[in-house]
Amino acid sequence: MNTVIVESPYAGDIEKNVEYARAAIRDCLMRGEAPFASHLLYTQDGVLKDEIPEEREHGIQAGFIWKQMASKTVVYVDCGISKGMLYGVDVSLEMGQPIDIRSLEAWANEETEANTEQVEGAIKTFFKDEKLEEQLRAQFRELRKSRTLDFTCSISLFGVPNMGKLDLTAKAEWDSGSACQVWASPRNLDEATTESKIVAEQFNSQKANWPEEVIDFVGEYNRGLAVFTRKVRQFEEFNGYNPMA
Repeated sequence: MNTVIVESPYAGDIEKNVEYARAAIRDCLMRGEAPFASHLLYTQDGVLKDEIPEEREHGIQAGFIWKQMASKTVVYVDCGISKGMLYGVDVSLEMGQPIDIRSLEAWANEETEANTEQVEGAIKTFFKDEKLEEQLRAQFRELRKSRTLDFTCSISLFGVPNMGKLDLTAKAEWDSGSACQVWASPRNLDEATTESKIVAEQFNSQKANWPEEVIDFVGEYNRGLAVFTRKVRQFEEFNGYNPMA
């Protein structure tokens, strides 16, 4: 079951928008997804007051934390597109997170198509931005540098006693006895994608034996690599070429 973040309007006709958000939640559940809608949870009585800017911002930022854990963002467009929704879409794009645009048959109206085009336009603008291409190229240059982490713990890391440096560019013997090559300087996007999968698998199976600073380092590195590869794939889809080629 995939986790998804639901984007739909809240302010304005609150009663109608809450009803619509609930229908969107049901639609996600019927698709076999696990949805989360911060604008339904945090706006309940006794939680946060949406009309107070500071509290509203607290809710938005808390929702973005949950967004990091989701597989994608789903945008329901029948009741309009709010600034908050576009903000959420922009954050998802920055994270390299997939976005689905959805309409509910019972709620579809004459504005649904225009609302869909508005969200599609925001996505296309993001990926057509020349600054994004340079940003991706800069990130790729950074990824190709050797990644090492020094630490003072005397441990057996990868089965090597008292290893004082974690070098992700070297072959290492894992506790399972199998050898694994982890690239920290990928030559191309396919290699980076492969690396992301390998690091994730080994990270999940071995992290119980690692010191906290190693866990933080490898976890952060792999999250960044996953975001990078997703964003490049999306850039390629919208622009017709791979900026890393």
